[in-house]
Amino acid sequence: MSLFKKNNYLIIPILTGVFDFIWFYFIIYFAHKNNLLFSINEVTWNTITTKFLIDFLAMLFIPSIIIIACKKQLSDFQLCMNSKYEIMALLGVMTILFILHNEFGILGLYRFFFYLVVIAFGEEFIYRGFIYNKIKSNSKYLAIIISGTLWGIMHSILPSIVSNANLPQFILSICSEIGGGILIGWYYIYLLEKSKSLWIPTLVHAIIDYSVSYIGTIVAIIIFFYFLKKSRTEKYNS
Repeated sequence: MSLFKKNNYLIIPILTGVFDFIWFYFIIYFAHKNNLLFSINEVTWNTITTKFLIDFLAMLFIPSIIIIACKKQLSDFQLCMNSKYEIMALLGVMTILFILHNEFGILGLYRFFFYLVVIAFGEEFIYRGFIYNKIKSNSKYLAIIISGTLWGIMHSILPSIVSNANLPQFILSICSEIGGGILIGWYYIYLLEKSKSLWIPTLVHAIIDYSVSYIGTIVAIIIFFYFLKKSRTEKYNS
């Protein structure tokens, strides 16, 4: 018991991440086997209820439980409005992308919701907001590696299920995703640390996934150098 208490800063986040991708695997596997797994391009008035239910269960159910259970400690996950002008600017970019997509029906509205809330917020809350923030007080480097590894593993699940991959193929897919999970995860962690708000990496994540042409990449580069310059200016003035 004393060992668990001593290491709960590490054990609880890891168990949360493991449970998250096991839960995700179960939901996606069930949906796939029962022909309930619709792609974002298949959203219609007839499929939207099923699509939303599967998306919520797979990506937002566990974050919702954590938020409800820890509603008085949301600042611990950096769910706050620090960098509010930057948040507003990124929301403006998302609005411009919505217009550029030129999809104003149910498909376009759900696509916007899907990339902003289901994907970006669902992933950023679990892997950066919860797992990274829980571990970083003891070791930022360990927090980056663990959160990135778990995030990478999660990305291997959907393609493996859809392609009916066997166990060796699944393991190979996991290994191929871990490096990218750590590297790209570090980028989002950098934005989180510099902005002091989970909404910044969430919005950048959404913009990259929802992007038109190279806009997402350009925004990601600009916001990185913006916070780099801002951080250096603040350090120089302090």
